[in-house]
Amino acid sequence: MPPKPKRKTTLKRPRGDRRPDWWIAIINRMDLAGHLAERLEGRWQRWWGPAIMLTFPILLLILAFIVTALR
Repeated sequence: MPPKPKRKTTLKRPRGDRRPDWWIAIINRMDLAGHLAERLEGRWQRWWGPAIMLTFPILLLILAFIVTALR
């Protein structure tokens, strides 16, 4: 019996996003936080250090006022 010829195995490539257009439109409208995060990403990478350095003392002052008010 002769050997069987080997079949070419082709890998199926993913076809991308298969969701309908109306579903993608709804998701894009509901993902406001994600869009805002993408827009602010570059700015946040440059300003995260100064932002934390400014907010930390303010939070400590608020905590001090709360502790003294509870005494």
